[in-house]
Amino acid sequence: MGISSKRLRSRGLAVLALVALLASLLPAVPAMAATSSVGSLSITSENYKAGAITNYTADFTATSGIQPGDEITMVFGTGYVVSQQATAKIVYDDATYTATTSVLGTIVKVFAPAELNVADGGAVTVAVYGVTNPTTAGDYTIALRTTADATAESRTVTIVPADPAKVAIEGLTDADSSKDGIQVTAGSTQTVTIGLQDQYGNDGSVASGDIKVKLSDTSGSDPVEATISNGSSSIDVEWTAPETVGTYTLTAEDTSSKLQAASIDVEVVPDVPTKADITGPGYLDVNQEGTYTITLMDANDNVAKAPSSGLSITLTADPSDGATFDPNPVTVKAGESSATFKFKSSKAAMYTITTSGGGVSATKNVAVGVTVLNRLAVSAPASGEVGIASEITISLKDQFGNAFAAPSDLTVTLDTDNNGTFYDKPSNGTEITGGSVIIPKGQSGVKVYYVPGTNAVGEHKLTFEVDQVLSDGTSTGDKVTAEAKINVGTGAELSLVVSGLTFTAGQRGEVTIAVKDGHGNDVPAGPNGRLVYLETESPTGKFYAAAEGGDPITEVTIPAGQASVKVYYVDTESWTKKALDNGKLSTYEVVYEADYSYTVAFRSEGVIGFSGQAIVDPAEAKAITLDLAQQDVNAVSDDEWVQIGSKIGVTDLIGIAKMRVGVVDQYGNPVPQNTLLRISVKDDSPSAFLDWDYAELLGGAWAVENDAWLIVTAPGTYSVTATAGGLSGAEKQVTFEQPALEITAPPAALPDTRIPVTIGLTNLWASGRDLTVSLSTGTENSAFYATDQTAEPIDQVTIPAYSVGTTVYLESDDPLGTAVELTAAIADLNLTAQATVNLSGRANGTTRLLRGWNIISTPWVLADGNNTIDKILANPDYVEVAYGYSNGKWYKVTTADPATMELRPLEALYVKLKGATDATFWAKQGIGTPPVRDLADGWNLVGNPADADRAADQALSSITGSYAVVISPAGCNQSAWVYTPKTPTAPVLDQYRGCWVYMTEPAPLAGQAMPPLQ
Repeated sequence: MGISSKRLRSRGLAVLALVALLASLLPAVPAMAATSSVGSLSITSENYKAGAITNYTADFTATSGIQPGDEITMVFGTGYVVSQQATAKIVYDDATYTATTSVLGTIVKVFAPAELNVADGGAVTVAVYGVTNPTTAGDYTIALRTTADATAESRTVTIVPADPAKVAIEGLTDADSSKDGIQVTAGSTQTVTIGLQDQYGNDGSVASGDIKVKLSDTSGSDPVEATISNGSSSIDVEWTAPETVGTYTLTAEDTSSKLQAASIDVEVVPDVPTKADITGPGYLDVNQEGTYTITLMDANDNVAKAPSSGLSITLTADPSDGATFDPNPVTVKAGESSATFKFKSSKAAMYTITTSGGGVSATKNVAVGVTVLNRLAVSAPASGEVGIASEITISLKDQFGNAFAAPSDLTVTLDTDNNGTFYDKPSNGTEITGGSVIIPKGQSGVKVYYVPGTNAVGEHKLTFEVDQVLSDGTSTGDKVTAEAKINVGTGAELSLVVSGLTFTAGQRGEVTIAVKDGHGNDVPAGPNGRLVYLETESPTGKFYAAAEGGDPITEVTIPAGQASVKVYYVDTESWTKKALDNGKLSTYEVVYEADYSYTVAFRSEGVIGFSGQAIVDPAEAKAITLDLAQQDVNAVSDDEWVQIGSKIGVTDLIGIAKMRVGVVDQYGNPVPQNTLLRISVKDDSPSAFLDWDYAELLGGAWAVENDAWLIVTAPGTYSVTATAGGLSGAEKQVTFEQPALEITAPPAALPDTRIPVTIGLTNLWASGRDLTVSLSTGTENSAFYATDQTAEPIDQVTIPAYSVGTTVYLESDDPLGTAVELTAAIADLNLTAQATVNLSGRANGTTRLLRGWNIISTPWVLADGNNTIDKILANPDYVEVAYGYSNGKWYKVTTADPATMELRPLEALYVKLKGATDATFWAKQGIGTPPVRDLADGWNLVGNPADADRAADQALSSITGSYAVVISPAGCNQSAWVYTPKTPTAPVLDQYRGCWVYMTEPAPLAGQAMPPLQ
């Protein structure tokens, strides 16, 4: 920053003008009297800031003295403003005199009063008040003389900028000084000075404290922030110009918005060319000449110009056989951005045109005499409706307009400039995610379905793009695009207008059904009215035409000329009932009432239907409910047993039933209690008692299970009652059956191996004392042991008090095939239990199948009698349905067709289970080889060929090169993944599970599990 030379020149002229003016205006005196000028002149001011109103003081020696009536004349340079009411004071010999003044422009005459008489050489001070400094900072001359002086004496004062009022931008480097304005090179980094100016535009205004500033441009890039420190007037920052050519506004501003911002327009121009782009036809017939354009680009992809010497570019073709260029090399003239050339070839091939020279490079693929994907033919309706699917047919065409068969799977990107969604089917379809659809290999087209958003009225421009390829699959590097436009009109939309869809059980609630267009406007029904169908999922929900009376309805008509109609909905089942059925006991456990509410739906021909949840709240509380929540001593914790034992003492039997106590309305719906409700609970037997004799509901609870426990000491049926004031009471019969002793042991075991055996009472009972259990086995070579490590056998064991059972270990030295009978007895309770353990060999493999879908397979040929699904599963009755896949078709596994029940090696079955169960595999023993299965081209359902978890590429190593995709499907209780031979890391195929393999050609799959030796 600083003062320009133009300003300095103008100020110099102002000084000369001032001297001339002074000479003409100073009073004439006799030549002999005016012999000198004042001496030792100094001129000061209280404020040197531009535009400030201040006073100026002149100190000097009056060489020829000053007499009463003499004039002391001060002439201020151009730019000063002196008030007509300016005042003055004179100080001489420590005395101050008030003087009269006369102001003419910037000339101030101060008249010596009658009482002032200054001797020759006397030191005088004169002060002038009411002077306004120039608004332009710089050096200014102020002259002074007295009546007795022959010449004036002058001094220079410097006016500095006033306080900061603006920010300014300076320092930009102009890339092209021959053009108006400022040009900067795209992507270049500039050092920009952000300075401070006063209100008059003077540079160099000094900050009186830190000032935070930022520099931004209209390209949207992040601003540059900096701080002008206290006492400074500017800061240099680095600014990177936008990479795209154009005109941008550069703005500097104070982040506190106290100072006026500065803006300047800069034109971003391209950098030197570093690359090029070749445009022209992507295909030619043999000997057909095509015209191509080379366009120079800078590093930021802006169109650039050739230097002053022009740019010579050499063209080559690969392959070169038959290819010719005209001209070659091609020259881009100075100051121009492009040039054209012609290319043709006498040979059919895929050519790559390459440029070299001039520091730029580019390539272009041109198919000569071969079939090329030339066009996307898109068929779409000209008009559509919001919310309604429009069929779009995308067809591949070659350069002759014929159908082009995709040489491999081709991805077509889909886009819309409006609100809409692409689907794979016209109804009940799946949304096409990822913005693309595949045209399979060998196909020449695909259909998609476009559904405009419900409010997206207007034109929808659909864009489709695919890589341009040759018939052999080679890419030309170009894209083929197409557009389709659909004018989407208003679609009628049926909407429910109701306050939250909330009702009270047993009470009819009003529902308004209206037909509106896509903009929310009412659409009256035609002359025949509009029929609306009413649906509800609730078995107890009903619609009525009136608030009272009448029969239920399933449809209603919106009258002609009207856009809405009212119906009434009532249901006696509230959402709290469903919530209780799902184990929820209070509103605190429920996030959304709608999750436990039934759906109601409204449908009409030609309009978009509406469905939503009808939230039915319970009516007022009417009765207490009492139910058995849990009757299982295993659910009782050790701490709770201690409390129960302290009350009941030593006793043979203890049974516990947790009671669920709740509140319902007249329809049996649970009613949340927000204020404390205490319910009294009692039983009818001296051999029973209640842990608590009351239950409390509070905080939105409608039932509680942990308050009232029925504790009994003998089998029988007990009556429990619950009552509360103002509500109907409840009674519940709870039966405790006779106790029984149980032995739980594996059905099979190996000889000389210890297996755990659990002995205990059924889960209805525990004992208040230790129970002694006698143990025996049916063979001499079998015995029980206390642990899996103790050496001595035992013939009795103790079930500790308040426990339902204990564990011992069985070991037998009997031969394979022996059935070992186990007996346990509690003599004083007259209880006996028996079980049988068969000594047999170990299965070759087991796996745990979970509830839901599973894929099961075997790597071995299974033994006869153990090779069907009902023999493999521990709980075959858990099977809901099972399927196999063979020869490109699904088949159902059924006992009516025994062949379908078989699980063959390297094959797999889909099995859906009601609950978890084990699968056991008994391989066929003997000398043999691993199995082999022939896989057909296309999809095959394949079992893991190994008897362990195995990486997919290793498991399928025998068919390497013959498959393209392997899928371990989701939702089948196994790890889910997709694998291709190009995937860097192969996922693991789970043991005894299956996968889908897509074969590109038939090939034999080799097993990897040997049959066990006999």
